[in-house]
Amino acid sequence: MAREELRRLLRTKRRATWPQDIGLAPREEPGVYQHEVAACIHHSVQTYRRLEQGQLPHPALDLLAAVARLLNMSEVEWADLCRLALDCDPPHPIRPHSGLEVPAAWAEFIEAIPHPAWTSDQCWTVLSYNTAWANVFRSGKPPRNHLRWGLLDPDARENTLLGWERYWAPNLLLELRAAREALRDDPVLLEIDHAVREDPTVGPMYAALPRAYTETDGDCRPLRHHLLGDIWVTLLSACPTQSPRARVGGLLLSKHRPRPQRRIRAQSHVAETLA
Repeated sequence: MAREELRRLLRTKRRATWPQDIGLAPREEPGVYQHEVAACIHHSVQTYRRLEQGQLPHPALDLLAAVARLLNMSEVEWADLCRLALDCDPPHPIRPHSGLEVPAAWAEFIEAIPHPAWTSDQCWTVLSYNTAWANVFRSGKPPRNHLRWGLLDPDARENTLLGWERYWAPNLLLELRAAREALRDDPVLLEIDHAVREDPTVGPMYAALPRAYTETDGDCRPLRHHLLGDIWVTLLSACPTQSPRARVGGLLLSKHRPRPQRRIRAQSHVAETLA
């Protein structure tokens, strides 16, 4: 089954590729030949043919990446290619800027949401936000980077993020460490990491932080809203499939601390709420 799906994926992408898009002479119809793909990725046609037929055991990751880039695969297709050819998830996005951008339609989508919402990149830098998120702040301007703001901004510590030392700082520090471990050379995260370590308040907390896992999605924390006063928020976080490591985030607002999260699942084609 995996062999047939691999062949279908590669053949479909190859036949949909315009020759002129990969540096070949223009033709009137899309579609490139196996030997043309092989030449463009500097491998023998026998190697590429075996790959497409699912007869190349344990193909090199570099070979798969070269094919994926040449055939302009999406991040979802790249993940499928790795799973079908290597039986594992991709070790990195196929596009170098995937974690730094999201489709523009996300900005339009979150603006239509009544709850505070935003998109951010792999460094937690905000890419877009809606009016409801802007209304949280007296200035009407949300922070540009959520990690830097939440860990280093005095107003965030003392005013907006209620119970900062208990509810916010530990989780944000864990998020920073996880991001740094995943993206060791990212300049934005390096700068935030350095500033946190040098800060007399949060630096010692970072140094003493135990090894642990944090999950932002569904977490409940207190917050001071410019218009609503002191409230509780439930954090929601998701990753756009075409933008690995980027995020779409949002808040559900409540005057009282929310009850433990419920889950829903489909049963007999009807969504059933489970306690």
